Amino acid sequence: MKKLLTVSAAIAMALTISACDNKSTTPRSDLPAPSTATPGTSSRPSSSTSEAAADTATTAKVKAALLATDKVSSTKISVETRDGRVMLKGNLPDRAMIDRVLAAVQNVPGVRAVDNQLSVGAG
Repeated sequence: MKKLLTVSAAIAMALTISACDNKSTTPRSDLPAPSTATPGTSSRPSSSTSEAAADTATTAKVKAALLATDKVSSTKISVETRDGRVMLKGNLPDRAMIDRVLAAVQNVPGVRAVDNQLSVGAG
């Protein structure tokens, strides 16, 4: 029951985060004026606010999926997401657990690719 509540809370948080869009249509006078960009460079950030929110939501969904996966030590796994690419790091006790983790993560909506940096060994 506790695991179900934890997973439900993680999914609710992921959905809440993905629904947020912090784009402001009102100009702010307290922000500095934009500078002119040097030719050949981009002043646009590499990831927009909505992409960052989507990555945060994907990370939360991946963590929830790991919590819901039987026989997986999800506390030993670091999860980072950038542009839909999920990076997994950590040491797990055996290859079978790594395989279960990869299968669970690849089925999470929003995951475009998985960078598996998991290894077998002592945590």
